[in-house]
Amino acid sequence: MCNYVLGAGIGVFSTLTLPRGVRFGPYRGLRTDSVDSMYCWQIYDRNNKRSHVVDAADANRSNWMRYVNCSRHWSEQNLVAYQYQGQLYYRTIKIIPRFTELLVFYGSEFANILHVNLGAYNAPKGYASKFGAPVPKKPTPPTEPKTENIISSNHNKCGKTKTKFEKIEKGH
Repeated sequence: MCNYVLGAGIGVFSTLTLPRGVRFGPYRGLRTDSVDSMYCWQIYDRNNKRSHVVDAADANRSNWMRYVNCSRHWSEQNLVAYQYQGQLYYRTIKIIPRFTELLVFYGSEFANILHVNLGAYNAPKGYASKFGAPVPKKPTPPTEPKTENIISSNHNKCGKTKTKFEKIEKGH
């Protein structure tokens, strides 16, 4: 099966519809102190200091979670990575339809290596306007006053409506 993220690794696809909140893990790999591959996750201690790295480069010492690709922007991300008791897990953050690729955000360091545009990651084009943000206006040259037809209605005592058309000039 072809992966959704072109140029990425193998990819992992759901065979069933997955509800929000499904946990996968832990992420398996060699425990080390150095980042030697693209299959590494850094693990932090209770004081938020780097404890160790889990490197899943060796397919014989890891699990299927190593094949989950990085999302290119937030709207296609359907998993979140998190730590619990010193291990890394993935959790679904929305309903994932069957035959959909599972995608997690690797973090800014690896995203840069993968050429993910971090500015576009958090603010896809047109997103803000979908939720009522004003669309940036292009400057327009001054023009002659425009006329526009305005419809006004008056209701009479019988409930019938009389419609009157008026022309008004804008900009005065």
